[in-house]
Amino acid sequence: MVQAAPAAEWTDATTRHRIVRISREAGSLSLYFHQNSYTPQGDKMVIATPGGIAVVTLADWSVTPLVRNKHAKLLFAGRKTRTAYYSVTRNTGSVIHSVDIDSGKVRKIVSIDRGTIGSINADETLLLGQWAQAAPPLQPGGEGNRPGETAFAATGTGGTPLSYADAKEVRLNQRLEAKIPMEIFTIDIRTGARRVVVASTDWLNHVQFSPTDPMRILYCHEGPWHKVDRIWTVRADGSDKRLVHKRMMNMEIAGHEFFSADGKWIWYDLQTRAAKYSGSRAMSWRRASAAGCRSIATTGRSITAHRRTAGAFQATAATVRWWPVRRMANISTASRPVRFRT
Repeated sequence: MVQAAPAAEWTDATTRHRIVRISREAGSLSLYFHQNSYTPQGDKMVIATPGGIAVVTLADWSVTPLVRNKHAKLLFAGRKTRTAYYSVTRNTGSVIHSVDIDSGKVRKIVSIDRGTIGSINADETLLLGQWAQAAPPLQPGGEGNRPGETAFAATGTGGTPLSYADAKEVRLNQRLEAKIPMEIFTIDIRTGARRVVVASTDWLNHVQFSPTDPMRILYCHEGPWHKVDRIWTVRADGSDKRLVHKRMMNMEIAGHEFFSADGKWIWYDLQTRAAKYSGSRAMSWRRASAAGCRSIATTGRSITAHRRTAGAFQATAATVRWWPVRRMANISTASRPVRFRT
């Protein structure tokens, strides 16, 4: 029986939002949420396809092949030029290529003998990557239902299979406790020079450059979130390493970190135990400079605005509160009010 093709667009019955199906080929993928997919002018977007890389023209949603190579792994689009970058695996390393999004012209950038590339800086002069001395799979011999998804199967006391969430924590904790030596490094695109920015036996991950500051790096200490102080920044020369959010209570977690489009803020998901709600989590999105943090925590119909150096103000969903925010460049002095609207 031949299945009908899915609808090209529709309106969601609950939200009334218009939804457009961009891809026409099964197995097409967008980039991870913090990776840039767009040209600087915002008119085109790159996506991965089973046969390589394609370009989406946002004015009419047309999809055009850009790189016809099933081994090409799309990495990101540049923020300065109309260029996409991709890697092709070679033994333990890879070869990084650039491709002009308009002409399709391909250029070899550099060969990487070890590690993987995860980001490029704002002026497209440095690649950012990470390397581990060993990379044991989180679930040996098993994958989930989707490509690249880990099964996270594990057993508890008496051999009883654990739930997906509990098994995932077991596997993540095993990787964290392995203390495998790792490096975060940059590659100079012009010279090919490799520079180690951070070396550690912590589990380093989620590397990303600021979209505007060519030297500012955001990365994480991976692992079960309630066991690690996860979110960190550092300069590309290895200086000015800072912890963005310090856990302050048992089972507090923070993650899903990314830069704002202007590079001035780091946004992340913060969850804390809320005892008066019978152990449920109070969930919020928080934004931070390297000097302080702000959040809006939502539970029910109330909104709580937090500042790390003071108390909290609580309001109904219809009201707005102000509180000071320190700028990254003026850590100990200047502050300004910031308002969150509900």
